[in-house]
Amino acid sequence: MSDAPGSHGAAQAALGNQQSPEEFVRAVVEAVRAETFTSLPVIVTKKSDDGHSITVKAAVKIPQRQDDGTVTYVELPEFTDIPINWSGSGGITHTFPTEVGDEGWIDFSTRGHGFWRQNGGVQQPQDGEVNGLASGRFRPGARSDPNKLKGVSTTSAQTRTDDKKSLHDVSQTAVTAIREGAAHQVNGAAVQTEVGGSKHHVDAGTIQQATAKFLHNCGIG
Repeated sequence: MSDAPGSHGAAQAALGNQQSPEEFVRAVVEAVRAETFTSLPVIVTKKSDDGHSITVKAAVKIPQRQDDGTVTYVELPEFTDIPINWSGSGGITHTFPTEVGDEGWIDFSTRGHGFWRQNGGVQQPQDGEVNGLASGRFRPGARSDPNKLKGVSTTSAQTRTDDKKSLHDVSQTAVTAIREGAAHQVNGAAVQTEVGGSKHHVDAGTIQQATAKFLHNCGIG
């Protein structure tokens, strides 16, 4: 049975049977690289229950050299209880829902961050592991080409659903909110609201309203 990828045994095997100094040095470098994980694309396998941690699997298989010298590619075990790295600072945080099948990225800490995660502040690493698989953090939002986001704006910042039926757009000239057929926009000159065929426009000098129907004194009951 061959050694697991990234294990000490795999590194020792990689160093064996090297003939020249150049081959030996190259084998050492490759053995170190084989044991180092920095980041990987991942797929969500279990959605977050609390918005703080998640279960994911690696989307890239790891090469494993067999006893006969051949190389096979194996899947890593799932990463469980991985902290989600939400973007935020200054008392404001941007969060998203997570669903099974979502793609993202996992980064591995240079030193184990378990004590810091538990206690905050400045802590010692919980062990001597470097870039260990147990010290990952999940960053949502990475996308493979088949899952490219359609209709990405190149002129404004947006928070949106993938289908763009709900959209909040901030540009140099306006802030616009859209939900299907309803839209509200604030720009430097006016505030405008539109729902279906009804429009409401307010600027410094006028208030304009146009509607398909006008209902007067309508009560319920």
